[in-house]
Amino acid sequence: MRRFDRPWVWALGTVVVLGLVLGGRSWNTARHEWASGQAAEADGRDAAAIGHYRRAMRWTFPLNAYPDRAATALESVALRLEANGDVHSALLAWRSVAGSEAATRSFWAGSSSERRDRALAQIERLVAQRPASPAASDPGQDAVRTTDRARSRASVSLAWAWVLLLGFAVWLAGLWLTVTRGFDPSGRLRWTEARTPFTGAVLGLAAFVLGMLFA
Repeated sequence: MRRFDRPWVWALGTVVVLGLVLGGRSWNTARHEWASGQAAEADGRDAAAIGHYRRAMRWTFPLNAYPDRAATALESVALRLEANGDVHSALLAWRSVAGSEAATRSFWAGSSSERRDRALAQIERLVAQRPASPAASDPGQDAVRTTDRARSRASVSLAWAWVLLLGFAVWLAGLWLTVTRGFDPSGRLRWTEARTPFTGAVLGLAAFVLGMLFA
């Protein structure tokens, strides 16, 4: 029996391809956001830099170093802003660290992390020492929220999102039909029966990858 006639080989190949696609998207997006944050920080646009670093932290994936770099940069920005007397923006940076750590916490990491605990301690300290303000909200934080909403509307394509979802569904359905109909009881590939669902799986995978890249 040839090795590629065995269903587990196709299943393993599917997992590997999916991991490569997700890992590539995670690495590329986190790297772009981190680099944009660096550029914004160099230009003195701290609010924009905080937003970029926060988004970079959300794209966590094994072996992706950019979320950790973004977190370190956010902590540095927070300390620098506090030293410059901008407590409001420093709070925003620490809240971004704590919120992103909580949002991307892996299921095996427990309920907290050292970085998040440190950020929460800094938030508590700054809130305690910040003078009361009659303003209803922090203008800097409102500006960052507005920027994030505008970026989300501009960067997410509904059409490509549908391509991603439909491609993923066709990919899984094609693989399932290939495995259930394309192999005889001994595990040998029957190409005549497997050809159509396998072609559908390949097309679905292609649509899924395109959706991941452009959505």
